[in-house]
Amino acid sequence: MMMLISLFSLVLFLSLVVLSAGLMLGLKSTADAEKTSPFECGFVPHTFSRSPFSLHFFLISILFLIFDIELVLLFPFFTFSSPGTVESGILLVVLILLTWGVFIEWSQKMLDWVN
Repeated sequence: MMMLISLFSLVLFLSLVVLSAGLMLGLKSTADAEKTSPFECGFVPHTFSRSPFSLHFFLISILFLIFDIELVLLFPFFTFSSPGTVESGILLVVLILLTWGVFIEWSQKMLDWVN
């Protein structure tokens, strides 16, 4: 028990040392207009340099990631040599939930690229 407490204390101390070192080394100096200028020639652009990002594209990519991760989690079910009734029931429930989720997204017009 004493060894566990000392190990916990050592880990806590080391994490605090790393955190404080990061805070001390990560302090930024005061911003100067010359240092933050985008070009050395003094040219100040009139337009914003970043292009707008479509929120609809972001939502579709999040939906793709969610469904893709759920399908990857289903792969171990297919590697069973002879799945039992419990495993088959769980697989059926998960597939029904995935299909239901796709139909909900489709009914709310989230999968339509052009609005």
